[in-house]
Amino acid sequence: MITAPVGPQAAAAPAPGSARAPEADWEFMLKAGRRPQGPEEQREFLRYLCRQLEASAINSMLQAARRAGPQDQLLSGGFAGSMYQGLADEEYARLIATRGGFGVGDVIYNQVVAGLEAKRAYQQRTGLRPGEAGTQPAGGIDAQETPKGSDN
Repeated sequence: MITAPVGPQAAAAPAPGSARAPEADWEFMLKAGRRPQGPEEQREFLRYLCRQLEASAINSMLQAARRAGPQDQLLSGGFAGSMYQGLADEEYARLIATRGGFGVGDVIYNQVVAGLEAKRAYQQRTGLRPGEAGTQPAGGIDAQETPKGSDN
C-alpha cells in the first residue's frame, strides 16, 4: 500500500526526476513558489516550458479541428460535454507534446538555448556582466570623455 507523506515532508517540493512525471514536479514547484536552481535544473525547466508552449499550440489546433468538423447532436453533452471535451483536448495536447509532439517545442528550446549561449559568449568577449547590456565594455570609453577626433 502506498501512503502519502504527512507533515513537513508533504509540503516539500519533490525533486525533479522522482517517480512521478517530471511535468508534475515542475507544476508543484511553480505552485510552491520555488524556482529552478542550478544550470541543469534551469535547462530542464526551460524544456518543460517549451513543451507547455507546444501543448498550447496543439490544443488550439485540436479545438479548431473539432469546431470545423461535423457536430453530432446525439452525443452532444451541452455545457458539461463541451467542458469535458475541452479538458480532454488539453490533456491530449499535453500528452502529444510530452511524447515529442510536432517538434516545435524542441525547436524553440534549441533556439532559446543558442541565444542564451550567444549572449553569454558575447558578455565574456566584451567584458559585460549580466544586466549591463547596452553599456560600454569594461575599460572602454567613459561616459564623460569625448572620443578623439570629435569637435565637442
